[in-house]
Amino acid sequence: MSNILKFNDFLNKIEEGVGDKYLKRKHNISDEFEDFEKTYNKSKLKKDDIIGTIGKTSIIKNPSNLDNIEYGVRCVITKNGDLYISDSMSDVIHNDILLFLKNKGIISESHIKWENLENRKPNEFITVQRVWNKDIIAIGESYMIPKRGEEKQNALNLFVPFFNNAKIKNPNIKFVPLTIKSAVREYLNEKEISDWRTKGSGS
Repeated sequence: MSNILKFNDFLNKIEEGVGDKYLKRKHNISDEFEDFEKTYNKSKLKKDDIIGTIGKTSIIKNPSNLDNIEYGVRCVITKNGDLYISDSMSDVIHNDILLFLKNKGIISESHIKWENLENRKPNEFITVQRVWNKDIIAIGESYMIPKRGEEKQNALNLFVPFFNNAKIKNPNIKFVPLTIKSAVREYLNEKEISDWRTKGSGS
């Protein structure tokens, strides 16, 4: 095949892909390959890691890695260091995971409001998030952390025992006592930050 024919074939494939995306957005057509990929990724997770589902989203306990888990997902860490993480960001928020864990008898309370750390210290659990595409977990957006000084550091220190216990049970994941926004600035490049803002937790 000549170089010209190869190039024309390449252009046709690009046009076909762009056209497919346009039709999907216009008519709300699901991507069969995308659905298959999600199902395949779920099958690669260890069965004993998945403790249940919320809708179509699996809740995984102490995953060996985050390879088959979506970017920016919500998670919960209990006081003994167990990490409960959703494998999809699309339809599960922290409140859903907390209610799920309460119904399972794993925690006895589930606060469904923004936490003010001056009024309540973390006790049974903390809510956390994956730092977009990284194997890093940071403090979730549900907490009202002071913005500066000793008060901020004292608040962040409340999360350290949870993270220390989680590191023991999840050695392949990095846990940082930073708010999700601070962690994003610390660990993501400009392109990743843009993706986080438009597609994920930063939107």
